[in-house]
Amino acid sequence: MRSNPAPDRLYEADFYDWTRQQALALRRFARTRPNLPLDLEHVVEAIQDLGKNERDTVYSLAQRVIERFLLIEHRRRRTSACIGRTRSTSSVSR
Repeated sequence: MRSNPAPDRLYEADFYDWTRQQALALRRFARTRPNLPLDLEHVVEAIQDLGKNERDTVYSLAQRVIERFLLIEHRRRRTSACIGRTRSTSSVSR
């Protein structure tokens, strides 16, 4: 069984998982009904949104990188095919 890293280490290693764990801990804390001037419901939502935004940004950037690599590969193949046709056409005309 894998042990969970300490929250401070988890923050650096996996920010998205850290936000989920912190939101869960804050929800448990809020159920104890502490008499503190904290808007825990909104704090929890804000922390979760931070994690989701970070995750979505990473996915978006990864998608853009993959699209660029696919475009480069497509252009490389198209260029190779054009060069091949040019060579075969020039050898036929000789």
